[in-house]
Amino acid sequence: MPALHPARVRTPFKCARLPRLLPRPGCRSRRRARPWGAEWLEADGLGGFASGPVLGPRTRRYHALLLTATTPPTGRIVQVNGIEAWIETEAGTVSLSTNLYLPDVLHPAGWQQLTAFEAAPWPSWTFRVSPEATVRQEILVARDSCETVLRWRLSGAGPTCRLHVRPLLSGGTTTRCIVRMAPSISRRAANPAM
Repeated sequence: MPALHPARVRTPFKCARLPRLLPRPGCRSRRRARPWGAEWLEADGLGGFASGPVLGPRTRRYHALLLTATTPPTGRIVQVNGIEAWIETEAGTVSLSTNLYLPDVLHPAGWQQLTAFEAAPWPSWTFRVSPEATVRQEILVARDSCETVLRWRLSGAGPTCRLHVRPLLSGGTTTRCIVRMAPSISRRAANPAM
């Protein structure tokens, strides 16, 4: 189990006030345009890490799911910026991710389904996918290995669904990143296990 960093969020984060935290249209102030609040960070012990804001959209160049250190403490390379994740159900598509695009465009709207965040023992988000079902997304950075593990678990009496994950790959250091979209990875699941 990774050690808790003093700066990490230690209590469950309730996401009931998310719409108030979103940027106002036409707002030009950096401080007001990005009020995403708390951030999480999982270190690998080798100088690399995964990090991001609790609410999802990456707002800094070092927010990434896989950032490795080739020559610690410098030489950090962002390899996986983030993901696009969504679930297809019989009722429609439910987004599990949110990205911030210029100018002030949030897409997809995964934050609307977000109900809770917990930092311990590792970052975990809970999304509502139907009135009776939730999906828990977890991120774990393995110690001393430069690996990031993502896991989704479906709970509740939800419908049969299909999980889609599209990694957003990079091609550079934290000072110069080129984001590429990779083909999506799909997994079909029948409730209760995904």
